[in-house]
Amino acid sequence: MRTAVIFLLMLLGIASNVQSQEAYDGCSNALEICANETYSLNNLGSNVSSCANCEDDFTYCFTPDNSIWCVFTTNAAGGAVTIDFSNLVFEINPGQDNELQATVIQALTPCVSNTYTQIGACLSNETGNFTLNPGVLAPNTTYYLVIDGDNNGAGITSAAECTFDLVISGAGIDRPISAASISESTTNACLNEIV
Repeated sequence: MRTAVIFLLMLLGIASNVQSQEAYDGCSNALEICANETYSLNNLGSNVSSCANCEDDFTYCFTPDNSIWCVFTTNAAGGAVTIDFSNLVFEINPGQDNELQATVIQALTPCVSNTYTQIGACLSNETGNFTLNPGVLAPNTTYYLVIDGDNNGAGITSAAECTFDLVISGAGIDRPISAASISESTTNACLNEIV
């Protein structure tokens, strides 16, 4: 009986230290991001899909190790978009890298890597607040933002894991502010009359 109790306590201790992956760990569950909203994201416990033409089968300025995915659609006008990363907090473990990398891609077939086109800049080796500018984007088009932990350099044995905040903005994604107006049907109002 005592052995069973000890085993259960050990199992609970191990389970409490396991980090689950976020739903946006894969392209098919990419997190939809909207203009001027702050998203608190992380790639803790994320992994990579490694097979021919799988979602992570690409190399631009980085090869994915523990990618997370976001998706956004431009507005009817299209235009420039800015993606700001801030408040980066890296996991600190022996041999673990401490750099993020990110790029924007367009996929002719969602989540099939041989249909990807990299759009604009691709950033790697980012350790502090940074901005990704994919350039002027086409109107009414869906794009993916892929964020990954770097995994290279002397003594590095595991990919970077990080929590961070993300905000997307710009003419290409901002939605126009709706205008509403109220016009009166009469210019006269009497006491106790509902207007």
